[in-house]
Amino acid sequence: MSKSDAAIAELGEGAGKRKRGSRNKKKNMRKVDISDVDKALESARHDERTGGSLSDKPDTEIFFQDKSNGMPASGANGGGAVLGRKARARMKVLHADKALEANPHVKAVANRLNNPARKSKRRRVEAVAAEVKPAAKSDAPQGKEIWDAPAPEATVLDLNPWLEPEKVRQVPIKRPKRFGGKEKSLIPAVTVVSGGASYNPSFENHQKLLRGANASEEIVVQKKAEIAAKMPKRLTGPEKDLLVFQEFSVGFADDTDDESGSDNSDGEADDGPLVLSRNKPVKAEDRKTKQQKRRALLQKQKEKALREKKAHRLQQEEVYRLRSLMKELRQENNDAALRQAEKELKAQLALKVPRRLGPSKFKDRPEAIKLTDELVGSLRALKPESNLFHDRFASMQQRNLIEVRVPVKRRRRYKLKEYEKRSYKNYDLNRSLKKKEKHRLKLLQKKA
Repeated sequence: MSKSDAAIAELGEGAGKRKRGSRNKKKNMRKVDISDVDKALESARHDERTGGSLSDKPDTEIFFQDKSNGMPASGANGGGAVLGRKARARMKVLHADKALEANPHVKAVANRLNNPARKSKRRRVEAVAAEVKPAAKSDAPQGKEIWDAPAPEATVLDLNPWLEPEKVRQVPIKRPKRFGGKEKSLIPAVTVVSGGASYNPSFENHQKLLRGANASEEIVVQKKAEIAAKMPKRLTGPEKDLLVFQEFSVGFADDTDDESGSDNSDGEADDGPLVLSRNKPVKAEDRKTKQQKRRALLQKQKEKALREKKAHRLQQEEVYRLRSLMKELRQENNDAALRQAEKELKAQLALKVPRRLGPSKFKDRPEAIKLTDELVGSLRALKPESNLFHDRFASMQQRNLIEVRVPVKRRRRYKLKEYEKRSYKNYDLNRSLKKKEKHRLKLLQKKA
């Protein structure tokens, strides 16, 4: 008997006999059936994974003796009473929980924290550290302090060695660059209104408030008038007709005298010489000779030499005018200091004005005022003029904490269509709709 036959016989009785045949040819090698051998090997591997073959294990490991006689353990449910249907259903373990239970046939992975070799090494290191640096004696009295914090309770992370605390790094919130650095707005969070805005102001303060409101309103009216003046003027019917008549009558006027005069002037201009250059013409007798040209060139060279000599002399004198140079330097330093002071003053004034952080510009809210006949003498009869939420929101925009925001109106994508309901029950509605339609058509005819 060969070794392969002996291995198949050991694996199981179900393994088939080896088929005879010549194995020196490929066609015979293909005819060899090893399915039985594969099944036997697979069953052997399964037994190894599940803890070994059942035939090799004793009965005590495979079976156990149930002595409870169908009754629960004493003390589990009132000293051995029979459980009902609902109680048995509550005690039933779900399949999802069974899947999470540990497999007794799979060994657990060794834990690094519970490794005895690592523990012994850590103990040796701690012992050496204790010998090198002895613990300092505390001067505190023996016993437990009343202010000591209680020991923290054991959490899931402490009980389970496989769970480690998650390391969370808190990322600081970056401030946008446009809100600008360390400089803060000097505008106070709560601005105190003038005395004239009180519920019971004095006459002088109230009149001062009214004058300020009147001045601001006049500025608004003046700006509107300037804008209206720049707009094109609307013409009436006769003015439009006159303008059209003037435009169409251009070129049809009887200006025979002017045309004849212009023709004569054109003729006289044509008789004159044709000018091709801006320079005056040079006659033959006015031309320079070679000697005159040479003298003019020498004169230019002399003038150039004199200018260079004068510039060199002024440059030499600059060395000896130390006092004037120092005076000029002091003047430049004073001007620079003055410009720096103006720049700092401008920066300080800019902190008192709201900046433009977005596309919209901040506009001051109009101060709530009451006329003389609207004043009341008690807080009970006072009518509130503003909203506290709007006031705080505007204050945040004014102090550059948020950008200026404008309410966006909701726009319809399609216009609403009006339909005439064809029903005898809504006779009045149909009649009113017809009247509106007639009125609209009349207006369109008038405009046309």
